[in-house]
Amino acid sequence: MRWLLLITIAISLLPISNIRGSDAPDRKTSLLVERSRYILYRSRDEIARKKALETIFKFAEQKDGYALNALGLIYMSGKGLPKDTLKAGEMFAKASEQGMGDAMCNLAKLHRTGRGGIKRCDTLAFKYYNMAAEHNHRVGVYCAGTGLYKGNGTARDLEKAYQLFVKGDSQGTIAAKYMRGVCLYKGRGVEKDEKEGLSLIKYSYEHGFKKAEKFIKFNKIDY
Repeated sequence: MRWLLLITIAISLLPISNIRGSDAPDRKTSLLVERSRYILYRSRDEIARKKALETIFKFAEQKDGYALNALGLIYMSGKGLPKDTLKAGEMFAKASEQGMGDAMCNLAKLHRTGRGGIKRCDTLAFKYYNMAAEHNHRVGVYCAGTGLYKGNGTARDLEKAYQLFVKGDSQGTIAAKYMRGVCLYKGRGVEKDEKEGLSLIKYSYEHGFKKAEKFIKFNKIDY
């Protein structure tokens, strides 16, 4: 059982992401659920896998958002339960009601791609990304900003998009930093500032963001 001890230690060292906005998930519950999901995915011990699934279901029945989201991921993967995208969407929706930003983004992605019988709908995708953004979820902030920038699933609003890219940049999202740079460089949603914009784009490029590299080459920017 040494591997199980190592898993527990590794998971305990991971930071709890801001998946419920200002209300972080109960650390003990989230660790138990994540540990159980890891066992379900990796262990060959059927008894351990059964107990792991029972643990997740127990917390899900208590309407714990972290467990409901985990259950959705399990239905998506088909590891431990029969693969069922519709059921996964149902679990993500229930977890979203509990304020789970991860679940909101998972639900948004299902509607954006239209996988497994889920209705493809950009409007619903933006709705859930925006909900996640309101809960300060990093992926939600960036994706809602992108939706507003491109007008995908919502009316185009460059000023609001830029504000979200600023927020995403402050959260450390490199993609948001890049898009903030693009907005500044082109004067979209903010007063044009090519120097500052290019500085952010170059920073993104230096940190391996491929779109920044393409932007620099396409615009024939000396570097």
